[in-house]
Amino acid sequence: MNSKAAKEYLQKTPSTQSTETLRVRYGRMSEENSPIKGRRLQQWAALTVGDQDITVTLNSAWDSTFTPIPQGTYRIMAPDYSHAKTSTEGYRNTYPGKIKANDVWFPIELQSGAGNSSRYVHIGHLSDGCVTVYDIHRWNTVYNFLISHRLPNTDGKYVALLEVTK
Repeated sequence: MNSKAAKEYLQKTPSTQSTETLRVRYGRMSEENSPIKGRRLQQWAALTVGDQDITVTLNSAWDSTFTPIPQGTYRIMAPDYSHAKTSTEGYRNTYPGKIKANDVWFPIELQSGAGNSSRYVHIGHLSDGCVTVYDIHRWNTVYNFLISHRLPNTDGKYVALLEVTK
């Protein structure tokens, strides 16, 4: 995001809306066919944004490197940098004019550390332990919510809370 856009869209003070918590509720596990990596076991979940439930995957890689985010409450940070070099550009190309900001990923601060844990809320069909918005057509809903919120007293560094339950 360039500095002009950052000044326009990223506010250091919270919106007038109440601070909401995004809720992720674990669902079933099943194998799905990825056009990129073949059959993958997915840990499904429902991400609640306002009154909408959106399908997300919490993990697609089971080689002991990645795990789904454990139950708990975490802070979601403001976007860190463009993830344009990551494999989500295809969604914008596949759905021209319908998907925005596929390269904007929101870091999640896990309880065990301060700052970016290299887990994100982002668009996609495969997850390395992130909250990956699988329902591509609903990505804009998640993005619009997160980009327009800031947690109070965090100098704009955090945008929302994430509550994960089973």
